Amino acid sequence: MGIHELERLLIGGLLKYKHDAFSQIEGKIGPKFFSNPREHQNIFSTIVDAIQKKEFFDPTTIARQLIAMGISNVKGCPVLDYLESVSLTTVQKRAIPAYAQTIFENCQLTDAQKNAEKTLLTNSDILLLFPSTTVYTANMSRENCTYTSLGREWVSLLG
Repeated sequence: MGIHELERLLIGGLLKYKHDAFSQIEGKIGPKFFSNPREHQNIFSTIVDAIQKKEFFDPTTIARQLIAMGISNVKGCPVLDYLESVSLTTVQKRAIPAYAQTIFENCQLTDAQKNAEKTLLTNSDILLLFPSTTVYTANMSRENCTYTSLGREWVSLLG
């Protein structure tokens, strides 16, 4: 299951179970952990805001708030249609913490990969291993850096 589907399931769980779902993940995950698509950050934030203010919400009220923020589509779909579709997704309440944990771990791994690529440009002869069998290697001299990331070779000239 991809990160997009996990984010959809978590948002669907929040729309369906509201505070009961949020209480399971409160303080463990925030908007910055959502990335696919970026609109999920705003959707999550808007839902959490309504929960914390103890306001009524459903796909329609969340869609109205998102449209007011300038978000009218998600992945090419009108935001209300998208939210209604997500809200109808079958989500088990007990699975919500696992979805949140996986989203959190994916974000941490993505950040680690980005930091590793930055590190590769500043250090020499590095080998970094990450879960999911991603391997980064670097061979550097004063003039250039060659490293392999996710099976692709990259060369950067150092200035």
